[in-house]
Amino acid sequence: MKVIAIIEKPENCLYCDMLNGSDECILQDEYQNFDADSLSDLLNNCPLRELPEAKSEECGQTIVNSARAEGWNACLREITGNF
Repeated sequence: MKVIAIIEKPENCLYCDMLNGSDECILQDEYQNFDADSLSDLLNNCPLRELPEAKSEECGQTIVNSARAEGWNACLREITGNF
């Protein structure tokens, strides 16, 4: 089973909700936390990714491509709660 957590992207690790009180990223394993000399090192291995952009519904030359863009955008709206 896979899940998605939607959070606001922090400026850096210091402001991230995934950093615990010991300055360890709860999304990274013990080795990555131990091996990181700084928060910048943690950021370089951060597993968080930005959501992709919505597609222009005029991007496709065919009905199939337009339908894909419509479905893609509907999925993004469902994930973000922007109906």
